[in-house]
Amino acid sequence: MDLDVFLERVPQSVLLTSATVDAAQQFLLRWSARLLQCSTEVVESHPDYFCVRPINRMRQISVDAIRELSRNVFNSPHRADRKVFVIYEADRLPRAAANAFLKTLEEPPLDTSLFLLTTRPYDLLPTLRSRCWWISIPVSVTHPPCDEVQSWMQTFKRCVEQYLQGNEISLMQIYGLLYHFQSYIEVETQQMPLSESEYLNSEEVLAVKSGIEKRCVQQFFLAMEESLGEIFRRNQVLEKMYLYPRWIQNLEKVFELTEANLSAASALEAFLLKLCSQHEI
Repeated sequence: MDLDVFLERVPQSVLLTSATVDAAQQFLLRWSARLLQCSTEVVESHPDYFCVRPINRMRQISVDAIRELSRNVFNSPHRADRKVFVIYEADRLPRAAANAFLKTLEEPPLDTSLFLLTTRPYDLLPTLRSRCWWISIPVSVTHPPCDEVQSWMQTFKRCVEQYLQGNEISLMQIYGLLYHFQSYIEVETQQMPLSESEYLNSEEVLAVKSGIEKRCVQQFFLAMEESLGEIFRRNQVLEKMYLYPRWIQNLEKVFELTEANLSAASALEAFLLKLCSQHEI
């Protein structure tokens, strides 16, 4: 089916998911431009395009923001024949905000399209998911880690191999790794596209940067896990193979702390400091 024909036939309430926020957002902007009969470059500034986003480092969507959105749903369009309403990172809706939105989601006006964007659909309340047509946007290209991450991982692997050979790892090595990790995260969170930040207030910018940081940290910890596996496969240190599952378990525990809003640098420091001692992780 032609994409334009498809976009015209989809119901009013849509849960749009993808492995990456960018993939879902780019598809949404194209769809919204079609509905509002404008270009993708100006759709976010269109008077009939409304959105709410998480705010601050806690990345929560407030009940007040959802109630205001719901009130606007019942206003007439300003310029186009219809209105588009978007909730970015809908998995960040607390229960009270989600419940406040249920009636609107279930019976929107005929001239209204509602979109919920998320990379974590199962974190939404089932009552929200059941009221939407679920569309998943595939991401076919997997990008390898950037040069800076690959360089960090090489240094990390040398430190681990040094530890496995019975040699002490210095605090200078550990804090060198931490310094470069923090520098990498700071650079990544400053790379939010200007086209996106132009339409956000300061609280929303902070939430977007926090989301970028969390995605970078997740990818970083996954790369660390892969690096540990590579070390043990390559070195065949059979007498110390029992350490591998313990290290992976510990790595997963400190990553879970970052999901609970502990500083990623602090969590990584807790893991790495154990490497510089002669105690098992």
